[in-house]
Amino acid sequence: MKKLVIVALIGAIAMVSFQSCQKDDSNSGGTLEGSWIQVGSTFDGVNTWNDPDEWDDCEKDDITTFNTNGTYSIDEGATKCDPDDPQISDSGSWSLSSDKKTLTMDGFSLEVITLTSTDLKVSLDLFGSEGTSTFKRK
Repeated sequence: MKKLVIVALIGAIAMVSFQSCQKDDSNSGGTLEGSWIQVGSTFDGVNTWNDPDEWDDCEKDDITTFNTNGTYSIDEGATKCDPDDPQISDSGSWSLSSDKKTLTMDGFSLEVITLTSTDLKVSLDLFGSEGTSTFKRK
């Protein structure tokens, strides 16, 4: 489930975090290309980022990179959850709508709430639950 959310939310990463949120029109100043690290998540309005039942510490250093050729990868970071796992845990394709309000990753559409030069926040409504994932540029 976490992998589905990471892929769906970017991994964001990625992903199992949800919250009701109000649309923010701060999507004009940033570009998605580059590396991002997740710094927060919510599920139905509840902060889940510091909940050890939802997120292991080894997941909190994962790096999602969006390449200019429309591909992305998720790097396990310095701390792998399983030392035998590959360093790149996931990869695929992505696109961003021309108005920068919809991020599509491997067929999953995410609402882009915030995209600036340093911040990314995406939202997903899944099975009646809503969540967000927040990222900082690495």
